[in-house]
Amino acid sequence: MANDEIADRDGGGSSTDDASLTSIDFGAFLTDSSSLKGVDFRSASGINVFRVAQAALGAIVFAWAWGVNALIAAISESYARLVDGIGDFIGTGLIEATLGLGITAIEGVWTFAFSEFGVLSYPVALVTVLATLYVAERGITTAQEVLR
Repeated sequence: MANDEIADRDGGGSSTDDASLTSIDFGAFLTDSSSLKGVDFRSASGINVFRVAQAALGAIVFAWAWGVNALIAAISESYARLVDGIGDFIGTGLIEATLGLGITAIEGVWTFAFSEFGVLSYPVALVTVLATLYVAERGITTAQEVLR
């Protein structure tokens, strides 16, 4: 079959589907290469081993650099997730635990005061809330002084 018949059978294009191969000059890998009339490839008397070795070494270095890049990205992502987890705990979990403990204490005092003091449970609950706010304010003030 002639080249034109092969091209027609394959849909008018070349026999390879890889478009990137068309931009590669394979003549750089050959020694004493020259064009042949009527064919798409070049003739050569040998292979330029130095150029082939350069290409292979370049591919190896590129693959190694890609792997190092992927490793650095994975390590960075793991540290970012760790910092996010700590931030979520401090920002949400710790505050929720601290405030939840105070709210639970106030609910317990309210339940106890209501069952023990009846009508006087309102002043007892008010004093409990004010005492909790005072303790929270003193704790925040002390923390601010320590952080300065």
